[in-house]
Amino acid sequence: MTIVTEIAEGNEPSLTNLTAFFKAIHEPHRLGILNILSCADEALLSVQIEDEMRRRSMGVTQSTISFHLGRLKQAGVLTRTGRGVNAYWAIETEKWDRLMAWLQELSSTRRKRLKP
Repeated sequence: MTIVTEIAEGNEPSLTNLTAFFKAIHEPHRLGILNILSCADEALLSVQIEDEMRRRSMGVTQSTISFHLGRLKQAGVLTRTGRGVNAYWAIETEKWDRLMAWLQELSSTRRKRLKP
C-alpha cells in the first residue's frame, strides 16, 4: 500500500510509505514530469511529456521517461490509461490533493506522531 492510498482511505501513513513517497518524487526528472502533468488540461502521452521536457532543456530519452513514469505510478501519484495502442498519463488529482492537505496538516501541527 502506498502513502497516497493510505491517505486516500483516511488512514495515517506509515513512516516507511512516507519515505518511499519522497524517494519517488525527489528525482529532478520526476519533479519535471509532475510539473508538466500538473499544468496539463488533460492526460498526456509519454511522447508529449518527452517533447515538453526537451523544450524545457531537460533532454531525456523515451526509455528514461518511461522509467520515471513507472516509478511515479508505483508511488501512487500517477495513473496510466490505455487507449488503443497509446498510454495516457495523469496525476491522481484527488489522491494528490489529499496528500498535499495531509502534508499541510503535518507541517502545521508539528506534534503529530507518525506510526513506524
